[in-house]
Amino acid sequence: MWFPMEKARQLLGDVAALPKIRTELELVSRRLELEKERTTLLDRNVGTTEQIAIKWRETAEAQAKLREQDQAWWRSPVLWTAVGFVVGAGATIGIAVAVRRGTN
Repeated sequence: MWFPMEKARQLLGDVAALPKIRTELELVSRRLELEKERTTLLDRNVGTTEQIAIKWRETAEAQAKLREQDQAWWRSPVLWTAVGFVVGAGATIGIAVAVRRGTN
């Protein structure tokens, strides 16, 4: 079989470059594997971060419920101040009536 000299040189150049191309292919394949592993790790990281965010949200909601319970109407300082005034006024009036009846 006869080749033109230009084609023969090109063929020899391609054959000589073949080991370098195979090495580059192996490197690119390894890089692809590493990128896949990195993507998998990032996906896991995102999943973990989402789970942490859900836990923080649940904690915030639980704390909000506790604050609402702390702010129940029967825990209001205004209510107990008013009850204290009513009881105090009632006790004062009751004592005054008892003293007045006792002196008569």
